[in-house]
Amino acid sequence: MLSISMFTRLPCQILESVYGYMSVHDVIGTCSRVSKRFDQTNASWVLVTLNYQTVPMIKRLDRIMAKSIAKKMVGLKISAHVKDSMFSRIGLLTQLQCLVIWGNRQLSTHGLRCIGQLTRLQRLDLADCGITDQGLGYMGALDCLQHLRLTGCDLITDQGLAHISRFKLMRSLGLGRCDLITDLGIAHIGCLDCLQQLDLSRCHHITDRGMRKITGLTQLQTLDLEMCDLITDHGLDRIGDLRQLNYLDLSGSGIGSGGLARIATLGRLETLIVSKCHRVTDQGLVSIGSMRWLVHLDLSGCGVTDAGMVEISQITELLVLDIERCGMITDQGIRVIGSMGHLRALYYDGCDISDHMREHLDRVLSQ
Repeated sequence: MLSISMFTRLPCQILESVYGYMSVHDVIGTCSRVSKRFDQTNASWVLVTLNYQTVPMIKRLDRIMAKSIAKKMVGLKISAHVKDSMFSRIGLLTQLQCLVIWGNRQLSTHGLRCIGQLTRLQRLDLADCGITDQGLGYMGALDCLQHLRLTGCDLITDQGLAHISRFKLMRSLGLGRCDLITDLGIAHIGCLDCLQQLDLSRCHHITDRGMRKITGLTQLQTLDLEMCDLITDHGLDRIGDLRQLNYLDLSGSGIGSGGLARIATLGRLETLIVSKCHRVTDQGLVSIGSMRWLVHLDLSGCGVTDAGMVEISQITELLVLDIERCGMITDQGIRVIGSMGHLRALYYDGCDISDHMREHLDRVLSQ
């Protein structure tokens, strides 16, 4: 059992973990008042799920925050079944900096206006909600917003992205499965100079023209373009401008060997996913083989052969390789890959290899 003196010497990171197992009311109402080290910790995103029982506590929670931990960040997760009329109370949480609402298809004008009053919000997650372009217009006062996730909000169009362009501090933006977005909408978010993470997965109407707008976001570190099948090699002409990029997902796109040659100029890229890119062949792997710094490479479902595995074996930092459903890779290519002593994970289901080679790989990778 810890003595009081030992507890006072615990690192702040340990204290933050302890707070994570406690209710938001205990953290705010008790720990903030009795712990002398509370203000030294970064107890950010204390997350409470809001349902019918916890709604009456919102006013009390806000009063406690205003008195004791005004500088602390508190997060709120709202279940999809909460009635829209209850958002009036949410508007009272003036200190709120993180709000998560998932799957509320009945989110109305009133609810969105209440959210728009939370002017200290830095993180807003509205995944799979029924938000429209008009609804985004009610959030113009959220000047502090840095993280916005609208994944699966399939009513949003290019006009809605014009509202998002106001958020000049935006660092991450999730628009996956917003299939009404086109290149015109991408032009609106091209002015978000601080953007570091962008998810446009399954936005099927984005073309090379929109991709060229994306390459103007030079601070990007993570870019997800999964199943954007209208993006080809031509759209990657200026991909080299994204010098900070360390994660790139182009799976299911229309890129080929020419696009991989341009991607190979990205000196900080650690994860490259080009699965289901049927135009990717051994010729493109010559360029990828020069990227010694790659850590994770996904080639599943591509048209690569044993010859391409020779090129991949030159990537000295590679830890994870996925070549599933590459039916032209045989024992010969796997033998080359298996000799990479630094490889920690290899996915090869669907390759044309013998049972003996499978057993050999299992032994090698288990060491």
